[in-house]
Amino acid sequence: GHNRLKAISLHGYKCQVCGFDFAETYGDLGRNYIEVHHVNPLAEQNGEHIVNPETDLVCLCANCHRMVHRNSHEVLAIDELKEIISR
Repeated sequence: GHNRLKAISLHGYKCQVCGFDFAETYGDLGRNYIEVHHVNPLAEQNGEHIVNPETDLVCLCANCHRMVHRNSHEVLAIDELKEIISR
């Protein structure tokens, strides 16, 4: 949708946690591919929430996206995941 495209235009196709670039690894197959993650899960939001692509959406590789959702009880914060991989 619109928010997804806006997030990608703002953040680009490199993972915002680990810097992975699908095109660098997979060539044409990976070009223009990234997963867009909601920082605050939509399910937890009550009422009308206007999604701000700059602050509410982040672009993640598949591995980092899986890891922020690894714990079924809470979504890991992007900064927490950055901290984990920088150890």
